Amino acid sequence: MRASPIVLLVLLISLCGCAGLEPRGTGDLGIVIERANGSAQLINTSTRAAIGQVAGLGDMSHASVVYSRDGRYAYVFGRDGGLSKVDLLRARIERRVMQSGNSIGGAISQDGRLIAVANYTPGGVKVFDADTLELVADIAAEYGEGKRAKVVGLEDAPGNRFVFSLFEGGEIWMADFGAAAKPVITKYRSIGKEPYDALVTPDGRYYIAGLFGEDGMAMLDLWHPERGVKRVLDVAISATALLILSPLLLAVAVAVKLSSRGPVLFSQERMGLDGQAFSVYKFRSMYTDKTDHTAAKLVTKNDP
Repeated sequence: MRASPIVLLVLLISLCGCAGLEPRGTGDLGIVIERANGSAQLINTSTRAAIGQVAGLGDMSHASVVYSRDGRYAYVFGRDGGLSKVDLLRARIERRVMQSGNSIGGAISQDGRLIAVANYTPGGVKVFDADTLELVADIAAEYGEGKRAKVVGLEDAPGNRFVFSLFEGGEIWMADFGAAAKPVITKYRSIGKEPYDALVTPDGRYYIAGLFGEDGMAMLDLWHPERGVKRVLDVAISATALLILSPLLLAVAVAVKLSSRGPVLFSQERMGLDGQAFSVYKFRSMYTDKTDHTAAKLVTKNDP
């Protein structure tokens, strides 16, 4: 049976088109976000050349990207709540969903099956199927009496887990998608004031979140999450300073003891944040036998 001239012409055009395409893998492909245009440039990182552009990605003012395990797809998280799945080989948007009003980045699970997005509005984490972008889980970041916190510091952890922080809530949550049909949520409360940016150490063991509202960091051991969250940096700095100043502190203590009778340290109860009482300890600077317990006299210069 002889093929018609029209069929032969179509096949010829197709072959010419295929011959004009330069075959390439995905290992050297990447994207550069164009904030002003809401688009992304496709880049060949080996030749450092732009090979295409993808438009229609929405608000890219705080955009971030993660890649699929095979490097073919880029998942772009827009500030407007948009989640876009970009095909790097075909230079086009494969799928796109508007999943919230305001988002701040995301992560991909260890096995590449799940995409998690951290949201400001409404506060929480949404998890999607990496292939279809269908919603898998909606985790509301509720704390206190029905309040919802902004989610920050979202990171993927070994074992198909996602770890993130609640900014206003002062909490770290871990969502485990490893075995159960629904995620198992573990909440660590009172970890510090206003946790924000976070990372997982290269060995996959520690999740470390910086504290915006105070000096220090909060650290969760992902190999032993049952141990809870520990405070770091502030304790380390204090211990180092104490070690360096210990000779001076010892000299002051001896001077206080030799100058008068009584204890070296003076303690006093103070009121802190939210009316919480705490104790202050300092070197005694007054004579214990000349204390005005009734506060009958005004303080004067050279008052003992």
